[in-house]
Amino acid sequence: MSNPCQCGKPAHDGVLCPQCGDDLRNRLRLIADRWTDLEAALTSSEPGGEKGRTKNGMIEVGTTLNEAAVKARRACTDVVWFMLQVLRDDLDSARRPFTPPPTSVNRSQDDTPALALWLATWHVGHFTHDADPESAAEIVGDVRRAEELTYVVCVKGRERKVPTGLPCEGHSTSDTGERVKCGGVMSATLGDRMPDLVCSEDRTHRIPPDVWSRNYWKRAHTERSGRG
Repeated sequence: MSNPCQCGKPAHDGVLCPQCGDDLRNRLRLIADRWTDLEAALTSSEPGGEKGRTKNGMIEVGTTLNEAAVKARRACTDVVWFMLQVLRDDLDSARRPFTPPPTSVNRSQDDTPALALWLATWHVGHFTHDADPESAAEIVGDVRRAEELTYVVCVKGRERKVPTGLPCEGHSTSDTGERVKCGGVMSATLGDRMPDLVCSEDRTHRIPPDVWSRNYWKRAHTERSGRG
């Protein structure tokens, strides 16, 4: 019988189900991708800044810090370094080598994006199959919260979503472990760069621009929409 994942779905031969593993990987990559924007937001007054705040009737003088950005940055750093500690302890116990990237010699928030990307690329499998179930569940929750904090600072409020009307082509897992089609609808967030198409139900379901911009993809989906 399969072990249950922290979300309640079957984890099969691991401690996390495939969907939670994919979610963990994608959110770590989003943290790494947003780090430059997050640091730029540290001295911005929106969203969540303190510009114009007074103390004891006096206007405070000095650098205005964005509390939301500070909180997001700290949350990301804390969970990434917690993951690194769990990985090191587990590998030491198994008498396996622990070889983190050179940036992690001393703890620094500047190391966070590189470490998040390193963990996402090479070590998510450890947390989905070999980590302690309680640690894995805590990490999934903490990474989710940290990524959502970066979303609020770096994306929400600055975005302009355009619905496409296209159904999501992704899949999720039912409570019984069956693979079911996602019921979301894709939308694009307009900005400085070509956007992904993102599902309304699960933001990890994405179609990158190098796929949706191709003529054959556009033709196929235009025809499908016309039949609908």
